[in-house]
Amino acid sequence: MPGGFKNIKPSDGKETQFSSTNQPKNRGRKPKIYTVLKEMGYGAEDVKLAFGELAFYGTKDLQEVANDEERPIIVRIVASSFLEAYKNKDYVKVREIMEHIIGKAVQPSETKLTLADAPQFTWADEEDEE
Repeated sequence: MPGGFKNIKPSDGKETQFSSTNQPKNRGRKPKIYTVLKEMGYGAEDVKLAFGELAFYGTKDLQEVANDEERPIIVRIVASSFLEAYKNKDYVKVREIMEHIIGKAVQPSETKLTLADAPQFTWADEEDEE
């Protein structure tokens, strides 16, 4: 393997180059966590319910969940993230987790459209009044 700047040997490229005979043990992308949970029988509502419930846990309960090896890893990760956000007073991290649970808030926007050289229309009622 390469050893860093100016420590790369010419043989490193051949040893690490992919070919039909030199393939990694685990080929392809790792499945996403939602895919794994879905294969285990959990649906989107199950995941949202679990994360939503963790948002109302106290720090002691979150600590217990984060350290409980019997819990699914995704629940432990979210519990740890909530704890870390609390310790660092990081509202942004909590908001990100909550946006994954309930979705982002809808932000209204106004758009004005002006057409240059737009054709002028006259309504029939306006012509009758003239």
